[in-house]
Amino acid sequence: MAVEDGFLVLTKVLTMEGNQASEKPRRMIFVKDTPAAAELAGKKKGERLRVLGIPRINLAEVAVLVQQNGLEQFTTNLPYEMIIVGVK
Repeated sequence: MAVEDGFLVLTKVLTMEGNQASEKPRRMIFVKDTPAAAELAGKKKGERLRVLGIPRINLAEVAVLVQQNGLEQFTTNLPYEMIIVGVK
């Protein structure tokens, strides 16, 4: 999805060996006018792209989890997204 300052992509994350790294898709943020965003623009759905990213906690998802569980203790994987800073 194109946004004012880049692209938001919901995608599968794979290891270097091609195995799925997480059960759920992860949101990746590509900043406008960067080499990573230019590389993404040339890809079609389903094509792979090897990237370098900085993880960022998805606070919107954390808020949903807290709403769902209230004051009860719960265990979950930390929801994160990736800010893409490079491509290979």
